[in-house]
This record gives sequence, C-alpha cells and structure tokens, in this order.
Amino acid sequence: MEPNTGSIILPPGTLLDDGNIVLKECMGQGGFGITYKAFDKTRNEHIVVKEFFPSKMVTRAADNSVLVPYEKQEIYQNHLRSFCREAKIIHALKAHPNIVKVYFTLEENNTAYYGMELLQGMDLARYLNKNKKLSFEDAYHLLLPVLDALKYVHSQNVLHRDISPNNIYMARKDGSADYVPILIDFGAAHVARSGFTKTFPKAYKLGYSPYEQVSGNTERQGTWTDVYSMCATMYYAITHTIPPSSSVRVLNGEQIARPCDMGVKISEPQEFVLLRGMSLNTKDRQQTIEQLMMEIQQTLIGDTHKKRRSDWEIRSESVGFESVVDDSLGPESFIESKPVIPPVPNPDPIIKEGLPNQGLAVGVLFLETVLFYGLALLLSPVWFAPIGYAVMMLLNTAFSFAGLHGSLLMPLARMWVSVEDDNRMRLVVYHLLRSILVLSLLDALIAWIRKDLSLCEKIAKVKVVPFEQVQHTQTTAVTHVNSARLVCNAGNLAGKTMDLLSGSSLGREASMVTYVLPGDAHVSKRHCEFVFVNNCWYLKDTKSKNGTVVDGVKVENENSVRLKSGSRIYIGHYEFTFVSEMR
Repeated sequence: MEPNTGSIILPPGTLLDDGNIVLKECMGQGGFGITYKAFDKTRNEHIVVKEFFPSKMVTRAADNSVLVPYEKQEIYQNHLRSFCREAKIIHALKAHPNIVKVYFTLEENNTAYYGMELLQGMDLARYLNKNKKLSFEDAYHLLLPVLDALKYVHSQNVLHRDISPNNIYMARKDGSADYVPILIDFGAAHVARSGFTKTFPKAYKLGYSPYEQVSGNTERQGTWTDVYSMCATMYYAITHTIPPSSSVRVLNGEQIARPCDMGVKISEPQEFVLLRGMSLNTKDRQQTIEQLMMEIQQTLIGDTHKKRRSDWEIRSESVGFESVVDDSLGPESFIESKPVIPPVPNPDPIIKEGLPNQGLAVGVLFLETVLFYGLALLLSPVWFAPIGYAVMMLLNTAFSFAGLHGSLLMPLARMWVSVEDDNRMRLVVYHLLRSILVLSLLDALIAWIRKDLSLCEKIAKVKVVPFEQVQHTQTTAVTHVNSARLVCNAGNLAGKTMDLLSGSSLGREASMVTYVLPGDAHVSKRHCEFVFVNNCWYLKDTKSKNGTVVDGVKVENENSVRLKSGSRIYIGHYEFTFVSEMR
C-alpha cells in the first residue's frame, strides 16, 4: 500500500468504530501517539481519542492505516500491547472520581485507539506557574484528592510510577469555576496481578523518580516509589523548583534545598515529613500513601480542628453513591449513582459479643490452674500419676471456662488417677475438698475478669477487645448530642462534623447506617458503630470487609476498641478525629 505523502495526522471528519466516533481536531502529538478531540455519537458528547502512532517507526498509508516496516514489526507489537495495557489499567480504575476515565478501546487501521473523558483545564505545572507559591498546608489540601486516588490505585495492586505536575490535570467539571485535580497518564504503570503484564515499563522522570526507578532496579520498587514522586510533586508545588535528580544526588551527594530556606510557609515537622518522603533509601521513606497522609495530618492536627469544625448535620445533607463497576473495555461501561438518606439512629443497640480476648483469657486461666495445682501437689500426702494429672488440668480449665464450675465430675475423676492407697475413703474426702477449693478460686478469678473489662485489657496488653453480651438501656445508651462527635479530616466529607449517639453507625448503604460515607469501595455497607457503655465510648466493627484503624490498631472481626477524645479513625480513604467530653 502506498504511503501518504501528506500529514500523518488524521483529517477532521475521519470515522472510527463504524461511524460512531467522529474525529474533530488534533489536540497534540508525541513520540508514540496522537491525541484528537472527537465526538462520540453513542454517548452524545465530546471525548478525547488517543491513537497509537510511533512516528519514528511507522508511516501513514493513503487509506489512513498504519504501515510498519517488516524489521520493526516485533518492537511495534510490543509497544502496541503497552498502549492497550495503559488503557486497560485506567479503565479498571474508573470507579475513583479523581482518575481519568477511559470509555473504550478500538483496533482499526493496523493500530489501536482508546476513548477517554474530555477534561477542561490545564496540567498542574501550568496551574502552579500561573499562581503564587503555595504553603505546605494549601498544597496538601490541593493534592489531597490525588493522594486519595493514588491510595486507591495501590489498593488495586497498581503502581503509577509517573507522578509529576505534568501528569496531574487541574480540571473544571460541570462548568464549575473550581479546579479538581485528576490523575492521568498510566503509561509507566506496573500491575502486580494476573490479567495484566507483570513487567515494569522502562520509564522515569528526572527530578520526580526515585533512584530505584531511574536505575531500573525493579525488585526494590513498590508503593514507596510513588511516595517519592508524590513528595517531589508537592515540593515543586510549594517551591516552584524541580528537585535534583535522584541519580545526581547519589553520584554527587547533592542535597535537596530546604523549603524553609526558600521562603515557603512550612513548619519543621512538615518539612521533615516531606523530605523524608524523598529519601534515597527506600526504607527511610514512608512505605505507603496512607502512612504519608497520616504523618502529614499529624503535623496539621493543631489547626485542623480550629479551621474545620462546623455544625453541619450530615444526616440531612449527605448524598452518597454506589459504584457499579464493569471492567469490560467498551463504551457501555458506566457508574450508576443514586442518592441516599441516612436513617435516624437506634438508641437501644444490642451488642452480642463474647469474653474479651478469649484465647488469651483461656491461657491466663490455664496458667493459674497450673500454679494452684502445683501448690496442691507439694502439700499432698500422696503422689499423683503425672500424665493423668496433666489431663485433669486441661479438662478443668476447659470445664471452668465453659461454666461447669460446680460439677463434682472433676473432683471425682481426679480421685481415680491417684495411686492406690489403703484408706480409699480418706483419699476421696481429701481430694474432694482440695479440688472444690481450687475450683472456687478459679471461679472467683473468672468472675473478677468478667466484671472488670479493664483487667482484661491489662492482661491482654492490646487495645482491641470484644464486648460481653449486653443490651443497653435508654439511660446508658443516649448521651447529649454534643458529648461526642466525629470530625472528618480527609475524604469526600472533609471538614464535616457528625454528632454521635450510642448506636450511631457508619457505612455506604443508606438503609443500614446513620451516616453515609460515599465514594469509597473500601467502606462496607454497614462498616462500624459507636457504643456508649459504662461511661466509655467504643468503636465496634460490624463485620466490615477491610476493618477500621483506630490510633494505629486495626479493628475487625466484630471486635471493639475503646475511644478517647482525640482518637484518629481511618475507614478507607476517610480520616476522622473522635472528640468527646468524656475522658
């Protein structure tokens, strides 16, 4: 087929997908592709169409198809697969609102195309250059949606590996004057799961890529790789200066200039967290985006409560949605949304749980049994068969924990494992009295543990504990509306306040919870609830899929944790501070 001697750019009016896609104009051209503005008749909206066209190895034929020399077929096919792979990755992440949406892929003209949403705005680099330097706090809040998107990307076992101001797009959606950051360009992404390629594309960006990526050390790359790039992007946002290349830092020992020396409004703890994220040693960085966000929030906690506390009532204004995710690559992919209205909380919840830390409690009781019986052995006038006695200790522990404390089975059975004695009646009376004494002491210990939950916490030396079965009355369950509340620090409800009653619950299903947490697939339909017991607040897991992190401790499997004023609570990409008048 004869090559086209004219432009390699497809002319306006070119039809794709059997006429459903009409190309309008060229928006840009790079080394591996051409971007067009197009109209999608199926969606009845303008979109962006990216065409795979590596201009250095192919030419355009007169019929608009791509001509590939025979000797370059193999490398062309490899790059073509990478192009389609990028589209597949972005499409699979479409559930997050701050990740660019890919609608479909096409294979025509001996090449591939994919259609994506048309964003109005500019990239972050241009946006920052048009504005003055940001303070660290302003930069963090500006990029918080990107951090959240990146956290979601990592939760899907994907590494972006190309975070930079050029790959964050400041978009104006629905005619709004406000800019929303959108994460774009997944051409360098790595996916560590079946269904996608498991290779690392050889790509990096000087100033924003860590040394393990620049050097091609794939074994050392992980979520901390994106942490470096994200911190480098934040560094540029507050200084308008690209950080020195990680390879130059390694070879020449060049240091990153401190933002505080460049007139940036940043505290020492904030600067420490930021520069730590750009450490050359992977182990010196924050290992995950969640850890980075948590450390930054800790540096902002002094101002967060003052600036973000409000009397906004989520029950009356919250609107959430459920995502219907279809991972097939096609124009029919969509996200359904429906408004939800949280119900009024139930003041009389019933908590059904067992004894705190049951496995550990059994171990403690067994140890006590061994000590008691060891003392009894020393005082005994006769010798017991060691194996039989060990069996009796195990049975006694199990029986005691099961509530069979008053049974004569154990004392009588213990009598028959002793060696023979001429005075059988004396043995019966002696061992019966001694066993009843030991069991009584164990009963007292069990009662003490069950009565005092704080004792169990001290024994277990952990913060997460389940409750006993208990039904709370109206007098103990209901507290003053301002006695406890949640302040949302991060997530779709950032800056909002939720007043708590005993029994208030969080989740994404409106019909099941008091407060709806929209837009996060990591939040279960009924995720957790808050309970007021014995003048103490507890967070109780309600069979959530991913659990809840409270002050660094993960709560799951219907366990509970005692809250204190100032406790930090993490649910999916949401972060809350628990505030209570109760200490």
